[in-house]
Amino acid sequence: MNIEEQGYITFKESIKHFWKGYVKFKGKTTRSGYWFGTMFNIIILILLIGIGFGMTMQGVFNDSEAVVMWSFLFYALFFIYMLAILLPGLSLQCRRLQDVGFDFKISLFIVVLFVCMSLLSLIFRSIYIYIVYNLFTWALFIINLLPTNTFKSKK
Repeated sequence: MNIEEQGYITFKESIKHFWKGYVKFKGKTTRSGYWFGTMFNIIILILLIGIGFGMTMQGVFNDSEAVVMWSFLFYALFFIYMLAILLPGLSLQCRRLQDVGFDFKISLFIVVLFVCMSLLSLIFRSIYIYIVYNLFTWALFIINLLPTNTFKSKK
């Protein structure tokens, strides 16, 4: 079963589609479905890292090793959540590219290329790779802002 969103979907529906479409790379995700799902994950990640950082600072300033140790729980949860949303995030991106009008194979190629560029930018600390990676990220950002079927050829 593919995820086939049409029109405007609610925040709750987009979160449901995000997790339901964990490995479903075929289908479509609308702008609202993509951005609501992304916003939800960003909020969760900011909360986890913010609580962890706040506890670390409180522990450091109050000279409390126990509080600092508990803060690492939130850093661990942050890392675990990042791993948990990696695959559904990539499938969401692939579905969004299909909604904009790209073919499935091209969408999958773009997502794989993004993963490769991310890994290359982490492994090789080259300014050129960093520049290309950032240009590619900005291009994806702009594409994600486009309405449904922008690149669909009219036959």
